[in-house]
Amino acid sequence: MSSSRSAHPLMLLALLAPLGLDLLSAAEASGKLIVSEVAPTGMVGSVVGITSRPDGRLYVTNTTRRTQAAIDIRKVPDWLVDSLACTSIDDKRALIHRRYGDGAKDAWKKLETFKERIYALDDSDGDGKADRCTIAFDGFGTDINGVAAGILWHQDALYVTCYPSLYKLTDPDGDGLFDQTEELVTGMGIHIGYGGHDMHGPTLGVDGRIYWSMGDKGFNITKEGRNHYGPGLGAVFRIEADGSHFEVFCDGVRNPFELAFDAHGNLIAPDHDGDFGDQEGLRFLVQGSDSGWRAHWQYRSAR
Repeated sequence: MSSSRSAHPLMLLALLAPLGLDLLSAAEASGKLIVSEVAPTGMVGSVVGITSRPDGRLYVTNTTRRTQAAIDIRKVPDWLVDSLACTSIDDKRALIHRRYGDGAKDAWKKLETFKERIYALDDSDGDGKADRCTIAFDGFGTDINGVAAGILWHQDALYVTCYPSLYKLTDPDGDGLFDQTEELVTGMGIHIGYGGHDMHGPTLGVDGRIYWSMGDKGFNITKEGRNHYGPGLGAVFRIEADGSHFEVFCDGVRNPFELAFDAHGNLIAPDHDGDFGDQEGLRFLVQGSDSGWRAHWQYRSAR
């Protein structure tokens, strides 16, 4: 789940915790949707991704990079041609180092002062409301890291999407802090692109693999001896929990958020409109399909 524009995201956490699932079951029986607040506004700052453990602990990602370090092409329009010409993460890094801060020497290092955090929320007294909030992870603060926009708890690990990589975080000593970080696959987000066109919604597929989506910032991924190159493309990927068998499931999407499988195993996701008066829509995502969007079409009115 990503942050909602119509309600504070922490109000929606009840739908993910065991308490919330009980409420949802009751709601299905009554024909009503019940939403209850499990954490007050202000307990955590700018929440983006949310996941829950079977024991009720909630993890939320908190971003400081969104407007301060994750560069938006709309704020640096003179970078556009150079950005679209990037074919790799190394190209993107070189562009940032060359152009950030009007080319002032090492100005780009400011980008490394902002980090993403993951908070653990607990309900210690069992009243259905989180009363304890701790920092479980603090990182993803390189010059090319984006927003930690997606998070999934699976097999005693957190899977986090944060350009340019999918990360697996573990807590080997059981102290509640995720102090081991494994980069499962990298190479997503080779262009600057629009802010908010992040990697989103990691979820388990019916095949047991982890699926996630990315906005139209392009990718150049080499994994298991194969190269996957998609300049100007948004995509949906999948991978085994151990980082093996990576695949580009489909591409040509603009900026799909939450992925969902229906009862028949079909993959569906909402995809954002192109800001040209067109409508947002639901995408029926078929393996190997191309939904037709290319990032450079976004800039057709650029001068």
